[in-house]
Amino acid sequence: MQLDMQRQTQDAQAEMERVQQDAQGEIEALQQELQIEFETLLSPAIDEVATEKGLDFLMAVGPGVIWANRSLDLTQDVIDKLNSEPSSP
Repeated sequence: MQLDMQRQTQDAQAEMERVQQDAQGEIEALQQELQIEFETLLSPAIDEVATEKGLDFLMAVGPGVIWANRSLDLTQDVIDKLNSEPSSP
């Protein structure tokens, strides 16, 4: 009887772990899909802003950037460009 209960508990724990891993995998896949969609929407706006400003390259602020002049930050320009474009279905 006690071995049966232990076995059931172990089976339930294993099932719970499997469900949790499946859910985590689905979340990661969705995050990746959303990231790709976001980059697809963002890229044309970045291209337009960079072209309008006559830039040869545009850097993302991140761990590799130690300091940057805030007047060079084009984030709001890109956001404005995205907001001015009609939404896609």
